[in-house]
Amino acid sequence: AIGCPLGRNLINFHLAMKSILVFLMGALASGFGLPSAACAATVFWTGGGDGVSWNQAANWSDNLPPTAADDAIISGLDTNATITLSANVTIRSLESSASINIAGGSLALSRGASRIQGTLTIAANRSLTLTGTNTTLSVSGPTVADGASLTVSGGAVLELPNVLSCHDTTGCCGAVWEASGAGS
Repeated sequence: AIGCPLGRNLINFHLAMKSILVFLMGALASGFGLPSAACAATVFWTGGGDGVSWNQAANWSDNLPPTAADDAIISGLDTNATITLSANVTIRSLESSASINIAGGSLALSRGASRIQGTLTIAANRSLTLTGTNTTLSVSGPTVADGASLTVSGGAVLELPNVLSCHDTTGCCGAVWEASGAGS
C-alpha cells in the first residue's frame, strides 16, 4: 500500500515536468517573455541571387532577407557595387561595404551602430528613418537625397559628411528632414 501513492506521485511529477518543459520550449521558440534582443540574428549578404536586389531572398544567408529583429551585414564588396532596396525594409542595423540605393519603399534602422562605406542614394518620395538612443548611421561615402525624407528621432544620430545633393525635386515640400527628441 505504501508503494502506490509514491508511484502515483512520481508519475504526476513526471507529467508535470513534461508539461513545463513543453511550455518552456514553446515559449523559447516564440520569443515569449524574452527581450527582443534574444531573438535577433545577424543576416549576411551572399549575393547568391541576382547579386544586387535587397529583397531577393537568394542574396541572403538562410535565403531570407533581414527582418526587423535582424542586423544586416554586406561585406567584401567594393563601394562601387550597389545594393538596391525596392520595398519597405525595417532592420535593427546595417553594416555595408557596398553602396545602398533606396529606389523604392524605405529603410528604417532601430538599434545599434550602422555604417555605409559606399554611396547612399535615396530616391524622391522615399525615406530613411532612424529611431532610438542606441541607433546611429554613419555614411562615409557620398549621399544623394533629392526629394527624399530623413527622420531621426528618440536620440538616434545620423552622420552624412559628404552630401552631394539634397534638392526638393517634388515641387514643394515633399522632402522632409526632421530631427526630434533629445540627442537627435
